[in-house]
Amino acid sequence: MQSRQEERGTSAGAEWRWGLAAVIVFALWLDWPGIKTWFSADDFAWLGLRLHVHDFDTLVWALFHPFAQGTVRVLSERVYFLTLSSIFGFNAIPFHVVTFLTQAAALALLAVCMRRMTGSTAAAFAAPVFWTCSAMTAQAVSWSSAYNEVLCGALLLAAFYFLLRHIESNRGSDLVGLWICYLLGFGTLEHVVVFPFLAAGWALCRARGYLLRTLPLFVPAAVFAGLHFALVPATTDPLYQLHVDASMFPTFRIYWLMATGAFRAPDDWFAPPHPAGLVLSLSLSISLAAFAAFRAWKKDFRGLFFLGWFVFMVGPVLPLRDHVQDYYLTLPVIGLAMLGGWGIGVAIENRRLPYVALAAILAGAFCLYSARDLRIELNWYYTRGRRLESLIEGIAAERKSHPGAIILLNGVSDRLFWSGFGDHPFRLLGLGQIYLAPGTESAINPHPEWGGISDYVIPPAQARAALSAGNARVLTIVSGRLLETTAAYRRVLEAEMDNLSHSIVDAADPASASRFSPEWYPPEQDFRWMPRTASVTLEAPRKPGMDLVITGFCPAVLLAQGPLHLTVSANGTRLGIATVNAPGQTVVLKFPIPPQLAGEGPMKLDLSVDRVYRAPGDKRDLGFIVRRFELRAPS
Repeated sequence: MQSRQEERGTSAGAEWRWGLAAVIVFALWLDWPGIKTWFSADDFAWLGLRLHVHDFDTLVWALFHPFAQGTVRVLSERVYFLTLSSIFGFNAIPFHVVTFLTQAAALALLAVCMRRMTGSTAAAFAAPVFWTCSAMTAQAVSWSSAYNEVLCGALLLAAFYFLLRHIESNRGSDLVGLWICYLLGFGTLEHVVVFPFLAAGWALCRARGYLLRTLPLFVPAAVFAGLHFALVPATTDPLYQLHVDASMFPTFRIYWLMATGAFRAPDDWFAPPHPAGLVLSLSLSISLAAFAAFRAWKKDFRGLFFLGWFVFMVGPVLPLRDHVQDYYLTLPVIGLAMLGGWGIGVAIENRRLPYVALAAILAGAFCLYSARDLRIELNWYYTRGRRLESLIEGIAAERKSHPGAIILLNGVSDRLFWSGFGDHPFRLLGLGQIYLAPGTESAINPHPEWGGISDYVIPPAQARAALSAGNARVLTIVSGRLLETTAAYRRVLEAEMDNLSHSIVDAADPASASRFSPEWYPPEQDFRWMPRTASVTLEAPRKPGMDLVITGFCPAVLLAQGPLHLTVSANGTRLGIATVNAPGQTVVLKFPIPPQLAGEGPMKLDLSVDRVYRAPGDKRDLGFIVRRFELRAPS
């Protein structure tokens, strides 16, 4: 008899290990495009961190100095990037290998926790499958800068695993493991402060005698939060401004829809979801809520705990009304995966065909639909990274062939630029003197809150001189390839400069400073902020039928209360009122100039906006960003 029991135990153990291996292999297959993805955006800032480390003092600075909105994530950003970049340099694959191994450990921990919480093997395997299929994990598994989400998830689940063991066994070693994982979590992501609420919530649901023993966990969280708000200066980036108000409810609704299947395309979270995704989201919402409520009616509150996991984990990002991101859901969706996995386990245990069929249909629909969206997003990130990698490799090859030459890039789109240029990837390869071809910078939204584009802007006269002396090369991006077009671009630039006159005023050009009234704020990079009212002087058009063209930019925070209206007058004659409703995008505003204003002499433009914005810690009334005024013939 003992031998048969041992055989069954051995068989069950083997089945468990093979099942867990199958889950991890499935995750590897599904996340494969992300594992191949190259660096982008913030990655280059972190990759460049090692360039600042020269001795012990600079190492301490690199590890603990607040960066990125005042965060200090020592393990998941500083140690991660410093170590791997020092060993592997510009190779992205080792970064993704570490990310996947960490995520595999998190999946295994989730499965183990689910088996302890529910006693169901089916629930234990279903939960990590649901988490893997969630499209909200795409950025976390493909973008190295989001490794903090993955590592924090693994440590939170490890701490929770030790919590479950300690409640069952009361062993001191499990308590030590809990505290080690919990405290390490403070070096990964600020979300770790909600772990005490999770621990207390589980004790309240399943082990009320342990509730008081969770109270010490709140002490490190309170100290961490206090130090963070006391020592870290508030960010001036409007995207990261906290809005602790009623706007948190619609933000929660958006996150809930995204988490339950109503996925949106990258960079368009506020667009209406696909009808099929909305139907799936509503179906899952009703089913999960009904299941949790039914179990609570039966005095089993585990479903409420799983929902609470989602609420507590998403809570810290709800005040970020203007910065909705999919990777913020990497940790919250664990709670929904737990609830869904438990639902599968209960349905199988009850063996009632209607419940099993409903659970299978909902689970299958979510996995198929969300996994499809996951792959779409992973491929999107892979393609973006591949384009950037090809561009940088092409520039490096061009610089090797023509050392010392200025490189002018033509055809850089707004999306390509902000996928990496802002964090200066070229310095990592020792590449300097790389600029946007004069005139092409107007196609790129300046985003002053991200650092702007001034480092890549070269005056047309300087570019012309370098081209004439043979000291510059022009590379044009065509269908993802770099083509050398120096001669053709030189002719275009010379023709444009020969036609320039005082009918063009650049906001940041020192030679044009006298044309701006004193109300204007000083130039920043390649633009100026105007207050509520301001004026600027141009030469009047020499012939009738010209348009005044104003190129500007309006951050999203300025349009939070609705469109902005810009009124423009010339020499006392109103030219019109423009409505600006494109947040975070370059806008080109055209105003026909009345014939009577044509002729010699100056033309004074008076501008006014109907609303201004004052950023925290900034005493300026910010009305609108202007980059250029010019006169053009109607197109």
